[in-house]
Amino acid sequence: MPKFRITTRILLALLGLSLFSLALFGYVSFIRMKDMADFALDRSVLLGKTAVDDSKAALIKQAETGIIKIAQDQAAISNAFLEKVEDEVNFMAQFASRIWAEGGFVKGRHSYYIDEKPKDILAASCYFIPKGVNRGHLETEIDLSNSMDEVFAPIYANDSNLDSVYLGTALGLFRNYPWSSDLEPSYDHRKRLWYKEAVKNKRTVWSKPYINVGTNELIVTCSKPFYSTKNKLIGVVAADVTLKVLNNYILNTQIGKRGYSFLIDNKGNIIVYPGMKAGKTKWNQKYLTKNLLNSNSAGLRNIVKDMIAGHVGVRRFKGDPIIKGDDKYVAYAPLTSTKWSLGVVMPAREIIAPAVVTENKISSATKETKKHINKLIKKTFSMLGVIFVVVIAGVLFVSHIVSRKISRPILTLSEGAKIIGSGNLEHKFNINTGDEIEGLADSFNKMTADLKSYISDLKEVTAQKERIESELKIAHQIQESMLPKIFPPFPERKEFDIFAKMTPAKEVGGDLYDFFLIGEDKLCFLVGDVSGKGVPAALFMAISKALLKTKALGGLSPDKILSEVNELLVPENESCMFVTVFCVVLDIKTGNMEFSNGGHNPPLVSKGGGDFQYMDVPKGFVVGPVSGSNFIKKEMVLKPNDAVFLYTDGVTEAMNEKGEMFSEERLKSSLSELKNSDTFGIINGVMSDISSFVKGAPQSDDITMMAIRYKGDRNHGIT
Repeated sequence: MPKFRITTRILLALLGLSLFSLALFGYVSFIRMKDMADFALDRSVLLGKTAVDDSKAALIKQAETGIIKIAQDQAAISNAFLEKVEDEVNFMAQFASRIWAEGGFVKGRHSYYIDEKPKDILAASCYFIPKGVNRGHLETEIDLSNSMDEVFAPIYANDSNLDSVYLGTALGLFRNYPWSSDLEPSYDHRKRLWYKEAVKNKRTVWSKPYINVGTNELIVTCSKPFYSTKNKLIGVVAADVTLKVLNNYILNTQIGKRGYSFLIDNKGNIIVYPGMKAGKTKWNQKYLTKNLLNSNSAGLRNIVKDMIAGHVGVRRFKGDPIIKGDDKYVAYAPLTSTKWSLGVVMPAREIIAPAVVTENKISSATKETKKHINKLIKKTFSMLGVIFVVVIAGVLFVSHIVSRKISRPILTLSEGAKIIGSGNLEHKFNINTGDEIEGLADSFNKMTADLKSYISDLKEVTAQKERIESELKIAHQIQESMLPKIFPPFPERKEFDIFAKMTPAKEVGGDLYDFFLIGEDKLCFLVGDVSGKGVPAALFMAISKALLKTKALGGLSPDKILSEVNELLVPENESCMFVTVFCVVLDIKTGNMEFSNGGHNPPLVSKGGGDFQYMDVPKGFVVGPVSGSNFIKKEMVLKPNDAVFLYTDGVTEAMNEKGEMFSEERLKSSLSELKNSDTFGIINGVMSDISSFVKGAPQSDDITMMAIRYKGDRNHGIT
């Protein structure tokens, strides 16, 4: 490879860099212009889309407000209409009760049977007796009911929405107004839904749609029972309203081009909707109305539940609640008089139609703009080609001069860099070019000074870290040596089996456990948890453990042990640390176990080989922070093979990656699975269950466990 002078290399580098830069500049300029054009178009499209979306949102909001208002207005109109019918039926019921109580108001007026047609059918009602009913039993009711024309005629005349008004008695008499001969011989009003529902509910009711016996049209009936002065049922009065009337009067509002209204009752059954017909159903057959609560769509079921609850609202529904089609909005409002609900349906496509037209116009304008921008880019790129040639000529001249000026200080930097690279951080650069190269030289000088300082600081920090790690390791070893760790601890004692284990969350922890013999006949064992973690907790733990053992060896009961240790810790406890302790003294001969609790978790006990259960222990106050604390002693007798398990809250509060705790219930379940194991198996089995539960999540608290199984005093026959 031929060698070139640094000046030549700089010249070639500058020239090559200039050519490359110009070429790159041209390429980047073209790309950026194209990107800018695309960005402008994209922004234009985005703005158009945003405008369309905003328009759609505004139209939807306006439509929602509008159709809710329509639903509320229609519901109010419908409610007034239905209340009027209810008032008329209520008045007829009152009038009928009065007639039966006081006697007829009209004497001697002919009462028409359905086969006797009067000259004017509006002048009188007619009566009908079902097949199998004895007319002789109804003579009185025929005369009494004839007076009902006094209310039938004016009510029917003043309410053109009524198809007919009538009454039916419990004895079998049926009277209808106006006169009609269309009743079938097998007709018995007492078997009709309008009659049975009124009798059952004892109030004014509205029926589901059903087929009228005379006209074979779909109708709904408002009916109410009337009673004697002794509150005995006499019969039911009723008024019919055809679905055609409901459609014309209630659902007649045109909602957009394809919107419509519908009614449902308080059980989700459709009362009326546009185009609802009787079909081939006969008067004596049940008309099956559609129940919207049985829809396969959860969205529709939720809307219907809201309507049944009597709420006012509007929701978008995919599909159509009654007639299949595109997405629609359903607004609804309650009819307070009947507990029905009125729904107003409007197609979503119809609501946003104006915004769709605008969207199409914006799309067309965007295409024209794109063509124009592409023409401008081609012209601009041609101009850049001419500029490229002119700039290259100037670069050749300037590069020759600059290369000569730059090469000298660069060589100086190169030599100095080799010296620093060899490890001589004392070397200094002395370059005064007044440009970036001088700044680079100053940067090299600062870098060498910073490296010297960093190396010195790193050595010091490393030494401190190693010293701290060494001290913590020694502290951990000291803490471990303070806790019993040789098992079995008393090989010669066969009356019990004991095992304990502590796993600190840090190098040193605040949990403690201990067990030791008090004379030949008693065993003291305890578990504690110091507030906090780390070195302070470990120091407080060491002091607490020593004091507890000292007082226990003095032959005190567990409550006295905790009380005296508490009084010793309080005076010097300026940081207000504390320790929770569960202390037990077991009489090895008798199995009698005395214990006292200083604010610690309740242990678990397995009696007679059964599942582990939490012991009923007094909560007690923690040990150390407050003088004069009172601790309670309780007793329990252990029998051979009974086991006791003590632990700290690091067991039940061990958390997995989801933040779930191991919990007291899981601990109880785990121990019950291990109830037949020895104490070593119990401790390690629980630890294995905790490890499986946390699945590698970091340990946040010390974990300490102790298990003891009482085997009985074999020397004294307690087995």
